[in-house]
Amino acid sequence: MSAAAAIPKDEGPHGVPPFWHEDGDLILRITKNNSNEVLFKIHKVLLVLKSPVFRDMVILGHEVEHKPVPEVPLKGDSVEDVCALLRVLYEGFEIYAETMSFDAALGVLRLSHKYQMDSLRTGIIRLLKQSWPLNRQDYLSLSKGECKVPRITESIKLINAAWCTHTYQLLPTAFYELAIANLSEGPISEREYLNNLSQEHLARLVVGKDRLRMRLHSLQQGCIREAEVLGTLSFWQPDQESIPLSVHRRTYPGGQCSGTSSMQKFAWLDLTVRDERVPFCLEGTFDKWKSITAKHIFGGYLGIDVLCENITSSTFREAGACSSCAEWMVSILQNKATEVWHNIPADFELPELDKAEFNEMRKNIF
Repeated sequence: MSAAAAIPKDEGPHGVPPFWHEDGDLILRITKNNSNEVLFKIHKVLLVLKSPVFRDMVILGHEVEHKPVPEVPLKGDSVEDVCALLRVLYEGFEIYAETMSFDAALGVLRLSHKYQMDSLRTGIIRLLKQSWPLNRQDYLSLSKGECKVPRITESIKLINAAWCTHTYQLLPTAFYELAIANLSEGPISEREYLNNLSQEHLARLVVGKDRLRMRLHSLQQGCIREAEVLGTLSFWQPDQESIPLSVHRRTYPGGQCSGTSSMQKFAWLDLTVRDERVPFCLEGTFDKWKSITAKHIFGGYLGIDVLCENITSSTFREAGACSSCAEWMVSILQNKATEVWHNIPADFELPELDKAEFNEMRKNIF
């Protein structure tokens, strides 16, 4: 089949650079499901310098077909993925990254993994992590902008691509977004798109969402007034093992409760070891805590960062807490949010990640 017949230069995008170069010395061939062929005529140096796999394929193509311009069949690759790869190779990240679509980025990820283009793979992973970061502060910055709109279909596509390319550092954020999304309110197409997840990933999603709900349920336990129960509760804190709620209250940098007038009234609230007492300013503070967490958690809103963003110390001060106690209560929310975030890989049974990945701030991809 002639190149002109396969790709008329006046039809479609494939007949022009960077997909077709008259002085090219290598032809890439894709056979579509309908048996039609799409050809790309390129400069082989771009591929052989980047990929040892392509280097071997080009040598084999010369030996088998003995054509002036060797042809290399690309089995299992889509036209769209190859187009995205060629645009990156010819235009570079500096130019193409600004206009690259999400689907194109996943295409480059798949092919750079398949053909062992290590530097290209590193670059595309960094690009994807700009929108799907492991660092929680980076994610919070995004959640105030582009992440406010549920990315259900994008999360599913990313999970499938990241899993098959062993790019596990892209999985936690995608699974988290699926877990907190309210699929019952989404478009039917997005709900049906869950069919594109494997049974294995669906099981991970169900298990992870249940564990996330259990973690948030412990916030409700913080409303319990019985000292013997409250003293046994644990709220995870960064860089430490579980710390009992009562200990956290006494050691929180905000100092002791300033509601001294209520000390006698709440003398029964014994949270301690050595008869120390930690009073609360007003009983209504407990009720406010319970109301806030119940509305959020049992209303189906599992996004802990949304809760943290909407609840400030003034929320509890208005319910009768002093400034010190109000700040302490907010710190409980913040610690719980950090706990949830750092435990995503374990809760969703994902491959273990280097803990340093969670502290890595956003990088320039170039």
